[in-house]
Amino acid sequence: TLDVFAIFRLKEVPYYILMGIFTGFFGLFFSTLYKKSSKIFAQIKPPFLRILPAAITIGLLVWLFPSIFAEGYAALNAAIDSDY
Repeated sequence: TLDVFAIFRLKEVPYYILMGIFTGFFGLFFSTLYKKSSKIFAQIKPPFLRILPAAITIGLLVWLFPSIFAEGYAALNAAIDSDY
């Protein structure tokens, strides 16, 4: 059986409140960043120039972390199992 009072502790409530405040501010930051980047990318007319920053970012990530390219599932499982 599941005992609700064994899971819920009153002393943990301030941490949940802080976590809610932090995630609220992060959501506000993300929304603002999304709106500003959308306005910037809307000004770029040729579609291939819009894709260029994403292609460069993905290329750099694959260069820095080659295990995520084509074998990301194994790398993710190794990271979850703390087997680096």
